[in-house]
Amino acid sequence: MNLPRLVAIVRLTLRDAVRSRVVVSLLAALLLVLVGLPLLVQSDGTPAGRLRIILEYALAAAIGLLSAATLWAGCATVAAELQDRRLFIVLAKPVHRWEIWLGKWLGIVVMDAAALAVTGLVVAALVAVIRPAGGADSQFEALLSARDTFHPDWAAAGLVRAVPAAAGDTRQFEPKSVALLPGHSLDFTFPVSATAPGGPMELRARLGSARPNRAPFASLWEFGPPGKPVSVVTSTNAPGLSMALAVPAAAWSPGGVHVRLTNPVGRDPATLVLGTGVGGVELLVPRDGFAVNLTRGLLVVFARLAFLAALGVTAGCLLSLPVAVFVSIFVLVLIASAGYVQTVAVTGMYYIPLESEAPELGWLDRVVLGVFRIMNVATAPLIRLEPVALLADGRRVAWAIVAEAGLLLGLAYSAVASLFGLWFFTRREVGRAGTE
Repeated sequence: MNLPRLVAIVRLTLRDAVRSRVVVSLLAALLLVLVGLPLLVQSDGTPAGRLRIILEYALAAAIGLLSAATLWAGCATVAAELQDRRLFIVLAKPVHRWEIWLGKWLGIVVMDAAALAVTGLVVAALVAVIRPAGGADSQFEALLSARDTFHPDWAAAGLVRAVPAAAGDTRQFEPKSVALLPGHSLDFTFPVSATAPGGPMELRARLGSARPNRAPFASLWEFGPPGKPVSVVTSTNAPGLSMALAVPAAAWSPGGVHVRLTNPVGRDPATLVLGTGVGGVELLVPRDGFAVNLTRGLLVVFARLAFLAALGVTAGCLLSLPVAVFVSIFVLVLIASAGYVQTVAVTGMYYIPLESEAPELGWLDRVVLGVFRIMNVATAPLIRLEPVALLADGRRVAWAIVAEAGLLLGLAYSAVASLFGLWFFTRREVGRAGTE
């Protein structure tokens, strides 16, 4: 590889982007989305609500805009130069075609890195502007605390049972919910790591009631060592609604955070039902600051944009500019529909019947379902490696997620796209491109 030639191609790619006003238009659109959306979308009026608008809507829209711009730039950087024969000047020089492909890709990646840096700075500035002085809003500070998620040790609580599955074979069974009679208590512990939390924690739980109506009910929560709780909270809420309780940092001990849930005996007692499955009970523990967490989230986005840049350049090598752009739009729609694709692939149903049984699948339905399952293999990582939802909920974007995104999207997916694009580009008859 000739490094000066590669750097020259990267510089030419960036210069063409600036001359075509792609960079200027992209930065202007990013600023408009990041600043304009929080003004247009109405929040609940609290600083925490405005912060959620910035992270959940404005940042998501900015990432979507960057994704579309990356795909379009990748398609245009090769297909447009082939169409107007500008690429012939470069091919006439002693340069390998794979160097052209790599230089075009690196140029777009550098442009994306600059755009993401601007995005991060604007988001950080908006957060600093709306942040209450002195940490007056606890919910606002909680969303900025980059919290780790912990689930109870139900085995230690005695809820996991060994169920015989076959002769001489037993399996561990964990119930999805636990019934709590009036006057009874349930003790469980969150195995929080040995590092003390960086601030107040938050417990989230979903409680139900055995009553046929949706009458509110009370529940008593004690946080801290058994017999010496640090905090006692009585909560009243409607069945099925998720509750969030503040847990002081003093409730933590090297053994974890102990919790006792009691169903108090009132005038109208009822059996409580605590969900113990996924999303049933969890403890959010503050770990890092917002700036570090936002940086990790943008690194995950950068890995995705690197893959989209490789996909766009490959489409530009294969197809003419209009067709390449059409294919890019299809890819964006597929990425946006990744959640639906995963639902169909897992459940085997295209919709959920409300008043009738699901129809029997025919051979065509099975073929289409197979296509959905193949697409789910490629799109499932895009759902799992999604930092916006974590940032908007104040959850920590772990370095493990950043590493997985870099290895899977930034390297593996990009390598597959680049190998396919290079294989076609080196065999394409470029001399006829301008006459077709």
